[in-house]
Amino acid sequence: ADFAPPEKRATAVAIMFCTFSLGAAFGGFVAPWLMPDHGWQSVFLFCGGMGVVLLPFLLAALPESLPPKRDAKVSIPVGKLFASGRSRMTVLLWIIFFANLMELYILTSWLPTTLNAQGVALQWAQVATALVQIGGIVGALSLSPLVDRFGPQYVLSAAFCSAALCIVALSLAGESVPLTLVCAFVLGIGTVGAQNCNNGIAAKFYPTEIRATGVGWALAVGRIGSILGPTVGGVLLSTQADIRTIFLVATVPPLVAAGAYLSMGRSPDLAPEAPED
Repeated sequence: ADFAPPEKRATAVAIMFCTFSLGAAFGGFVAPWLMPDHGWQSVFLFCGGMGVVLLPFLLAALPESLPPKRDAKVSIPVGKLFASGRSRMTVLLWIIFFANLMELYILTSWLPTTLNAQGVALQWAQVATALVQIGGIVGALSLSPLVDRFGPQYVLSAAFCSAALCIVALSLAGESVPLTLVCAFVLGIGTVGAQNCNNGIAAKFYPTEIRATGVGWALAVGRIGSILGPTVGGVLLSTQADIRTIFLVATVPPLVAAGAYLSMGRSPDLAPEAPED
């Protein structure tokens, strides 16, 4: 975010976060290949090994965007997130991150189970889950330039509403594999793709000196949602709730996120910026 031109900041951050979606989709294909012959532990060893391989490259090549100050004290400037008129936007961003990450982890945790319960073969249900992540990549690449050009208020609220509609369509798809796969792909655009844009919005809103704190706290609040999401899905499944009821509950978080973006108005801090000459 610091290195990107202001008028392309949301796009730059969204593209960077596409690698998260790519990795998630990659994991969905690697895990079934590793586990039958090497057990579930092999997935953890594989992922941990990738982290170890990455570490020296980060130490050697990751640049500093904000030079450290000699007299700087270690502090976490959380109060600054609510100073200078930032309170309302900070709260709305926290609501958006909480709701969408709750939705995202409901999907990644329980989508194969719920689709299989509707009659879709488990193999196709897993493919549908991977398509959510692939749709997220497409969504980030297509939505982020629109966010930079027009602002997030209507672009991302429309994306979240499309996600809610796709969830309804999934609940009505039954055993139809083609409809399930199409809905899963579009659902990824409105959830994973929109979340990649959310990260860019938070990075764009906060100034450099508190950007890491602002984005970090928004993601931390979002992780609370990511913990609650699978839990809510598990509780509903344990009560033998109707599958359509579970899908209906899953439409609430994206609609909440859409409402939060609409209530932002056209914030000057997130307004489209003209390219620099």
